[in-house]
Amino acid sequence: MENEVTISFEDLERALHLALNAIREFNGGGGRATFSHNYFWSVSGDELFEVESVPRELTIGQVSGSIRNLDGILSGEDIPIPHHLIWIAEILKAYGHEAA
Repeated sequence: MENEVTISFEDLERALHLALNAIREFNGGGGRATFSHNYFWSVSGDELFEVESVPRELTIGQVSGSIRNLDGILSGEDIPIPHHLIWIAEILKAYGHEAA
């Protein structure tokens, strides 16, 4: 793929760890992230990377729903699947905007 972009999983994990620790310290070391907004606009995966055109349909996502979707892997009842990364990313994006 001509436009392929890469990052090592080690660097990705390290950057996430550093960013989360910095935000935690900035917020006084608390153990929870708080969100003042629960709903967000979402673009379907099919259209997400088609930047040449405007998405035909926006849907509404929910931070609380993304958090609930992680319950299974956190409890050990579910095995992690790639879609868990999407839910984690939605939570992180929402919190990034919250904390900015």
